[in-house]
Amino acid sequence: MFYRAMGKTFISLIINVTLFSICYYHNVLAQNSFKKQFDKPRVGLLDKRTTMKQSVDVSGSNSSTLTFSRDEINTQYLISPGDILEISVWGEPEMKETITVRPDGYISYFLIGDIKAEGKTIEKLKEEITRKLSKYIRAPHVTVIGRKFNSQKSSVIILGAVVHPGRYLIQKDTTLVDLIAMAGGFKYDYKMHAGYNLTASYFSRNNKLVPINFSSLFKKGDMSQNIRLQPGDFVYIASTEERSVYVLGAVRKPKKEIFESGMTLVNAIASAGGFAFGAKQSNVYIVSNGLSNPKVKKVNFSEIIKGNEQDICLSPGDIIYVPRSFLSKISELPNRIIPFLNVIIKEHEAF
Repeated sequence: MFYRAMGKTFISLIINVTLFSICYYHNVLAQNSFKKQFDKPRVGLLDKRTTMKQSVDVSGSNSSTLTFSRDEINTQYLISPGDILEISVWGEPEMKETITVRPDGYISYFLIGDIKAEGKTIEKLKEEITRKLSKYIRAPHVTVIGRKFNSQKSSVIILGAVVHPGRYLIQKDTTLVDLIAMAGGFKYDYKMHAGYNLTASYFSRNNKLVPINFSSLFKKGDMSQNIRLQPGDFVYIASTEERSVYVLGAVRKPKKEIFESGMTLVNAIASAGGFAFGAKQSNVYIVSNGLSNPKVKKVNFSEIIKGNEQDICLSPGDIIYVPRSFLSKISELPNRIIPFLNVIIKEHEAF
């Protein structure tokens, strides 16, 4: 009886171990299968990310080379004269053509003749070509690819105290607030307690000052200051850590000079190589507090040199402007300064 009972117990133990092993094996298989499914590339999402990472070089003459995603190019970039497009129709190899947008903004294509391209996105142009070709070809599958772009025609530049300064593509309804967001917002260094100076920031269009009150817009929410951008606009966000003075106008070397304690007007003019031919030395202007709401001091430099007047102590951020002709109104001053200032800032920021 004892051996019979031991035999039954042993058999039962073997059965239980076998069942446990089978269950464990199936469980491991299930886990490995789930892990493989989880680790397997999710094609849709991965394809989308890959597509977004594909980039297109956008180059303009005398401008930096920019990189944008293919999606941005197709849906945001506005076609301009000089852009080079490749147009093709699936199944119609003879209809593949590389076309340059003419100065009048039009292109010519098989069967449909002239079509306006300027001011349209690539996606919109493709839809219009498809619609016109459908009169001659049943359900045409049209592809439009941008091969080379004149980015300056549909872009703006923002430099200074923003997270991502540079050139940005714009649409017809892009605003100043949109641009700041596109540039990552204002830059602030918490360790150095250094940030942005809205008072000294400025906005220029066609080398002329646009009277924007940055403080009212971004601190008080005055949306009347949130203007729509136009291609070629330039925005500069000044820094609270500005430690320079600008010497502009009729000097031999217009420049941005590092401010040093005790720097004077004579020092600044000397650092810029002195006066250029035709400089009005009796009408030198010192501008502080930015260009939107400037504080202007007119100085007779000739009298300072003669010792009849005291030299002027400068402050960080001051702009010294030496004209070649007399100003009839002080209000003309910002627009005289802007062309010089834009060039100096772009050179300084290697743009």
